[in-house]
Amino acid sequence: MIYRVTKNVIFQNLSYTFFAIGVAVLFGVLQEYKILLFDMRIIYFITAIVLLIALLQLFDYLKYLTKGEIKIDPEGIRILDRNLEKFIPKEDIVGVTVYGAPSIKRKSMFRLLPFEAFHYVDIECKSGENIIITSLSDYYLYWDICKEKIFNDKLQFNKGSLTSRGNMINSIFWNRMEG
Repeated sequence: MIYRVTKNVIFQNLSYTFFAIGVAVLFGVLQEYKILLFDMRIIYFITAIVLLIALLQLFDYLKYLTKGEIKIDPEGIRILDRNLEKFIPKEDIVGVTVYGAPSIKRKSMFRLLPFEAFHYVDIECKSGENIIITSLSDYYLYWDICKEKIFNDKLQFNKGSLTSRGNMINSIFWNRMEG
């Protein structure tokens, strides 16, 4: 399969963020017409925090992404980036870790928070190099990576810190600082 970042997939990842903005605007309209009789400042504050996290995560993913494309086939991984081609044979792949929210692991389409859609795969090679594939290149990245035959015995889902089921916020920068 070929993984390449496109605008459509970026907007798919941000769709829940746009939904959160729409809900906040709807609450504002309902309050303006005196249908809702409570203070909206707390809802706006929470929405602003959630949107900030989603935007920070988007910029984090854009920083670490490959500008070209990554092709995974039964022989290995081929990286095409700015007219440079690199091939990593399947024997050189040490491990594959998926960083995602618990809803990603359950293959659920329900997202509680807008930034849950963001997830990424960290492929570790014998040379010490890590290849990052983000959900900006494939909205269903975890599902598609599970289908890749060369990762069958090497694929693991990150346990996360609080629930041991995955992290809600999967920042490449933060995970590299921890490990």
